[in-house]
Amino acid sequence: MFEKIMVATDLSKSSYALVECLDSLKEYGTKEILLAQCLSMQEVTSAALSYSTVFMDSILQEQKEILEKKGFTVDTRILSGSVDNEMNEIAEKEDYSVIVVGAESENMMKVRMFGSFAYDVIRYAQKPVLLIRLLEKKKKGEETVEAINCGVGDNILFPTDFSENAEYAFDHLKKIIAQGAKKITLVHVQDESKIVPHLSDKLEKFNEIDTKRLEDMKQVISSGGEVEVDTVIRFGSPSVEILKLVEERDIKLVVMGSQGRGFVKQLFLGSVSNNVARRSSSSVLLIPAFRK
Repeated sequence: MFEKIMVATDLSKSSYALVECLDSLKEYGTKEILLAQCLSMQEVTSAALSYSTVFMDSILQEQKEILEKKGFTVDTRILSGSVDNEMNEIAEKEDYSVIVVGAESENMMKVRMFGSFAYDVIRYAQKPVLLIRLLEKKKKGEETVEAINCGVGDNILFPTDFSENAEYAFDHLKKIIAQGAKKITLVHVQDESKIVPHLSDKLEKFNEIDTKRLEDMKQVISSGGEVEVDTVIRFGSPSVEILKLVEERDIKLVVMGSQGRGFVKQLFLGSVSNNVARRSSSSVLLIPAFRK
């Protein structure tokens, strides 16, 4: 599923960290990469546009050379218009399997907001989006950016609410496992806000039913190869419990659907996947609902 990917890049140090990290995707079948830089409307109307475009093209060519030396087939493109419209339209029309973006988590950024560039891409994406987690560091007084958790298949967390979208995301997880993922944790969180107080007496029964569901999923992916699979049932706020598991189990990648049972057609990022994408220290692969 990673054979042909589209990578959102810009002129920052972060974009170079992201580019260097892409080497890890080769083991999951990545061969072709489109490096895409999107100009904002402000940049499009700027008097310095011609200068900016030339400078951007030189950066893209430099990043292209880095990736070609790693063995990828690389194309570059400078796009004008809004990020969400242009990039998602190209990914859809030219059938890129995944859009890759980089961003720090809100926890890491402390005061700064979640990167709007990454958020604009994932907000209405109709293709899976792989958000590679970036971390800003200071070395000898100089700020550097590193991409962390690049070995995305080493330790994967798959949260599910057993919705149709989660089932669709599970199909993508199986493809990743087929490429050699080593360790998977399947988790379902009993949503406290929906159970307490009126359904509290049914919690034990819910746990029994959902444990069986997770075990069935475990059997499906365990039979396909040498992969370690664990199942977990939690109780509480889904996003809080998922984020706890990321830290407790040193998760490298969260794979999840970007909508659950409360599907709203025009809102592509549900509250749980939204919170995980914003706050998780791991990288996140978001799978939008299948549109029939």
